[in-house]
Amino acid sequence: MYHLFHLELNPTGTKVGCGTSGCGSCTVVISKYNPSKKSVIHFSVNSCLTLLCTLNGCHIVTIEGLGTTHKLSGGFCTPGMCMSLYDTLSNRSRGYRPILDDAKKSFAEKDIPQG
Repeated sequence: MYHLFHLELNPTGTKVGCGTSGCGSCTVVISKYNPSKKSVIHFSVNSCLTLLCTLNGCHIVTIEGLGTTHKLSGGFCTPGMCMSLYDTLSNRSRGYRPILDDAKKSFAEKDIPQG
């Protein structure tokens, strides 16, 4: 998915570091309608290993889809960390409160909702 994605759209925030899903810098969030639950599910994937043909009918969110990336500083993997946090918030995961609180200290300007 990543290579075609970059040829067509050229996003600058999503990157490929290792090409083996180890670093997470290519992380994107996929949203897909689940007809049996009658709801949209969200999950993060490594775009360097995800086949584009498996994403028919899906919505793909990159770091650019979260807003501006000019405020992001830090390592090569920062966009991947942000996308994983977005996935966690999208799914209202409750077990990650300490991680979300630390992320808030680092990234957020507003309070993170108490799912």
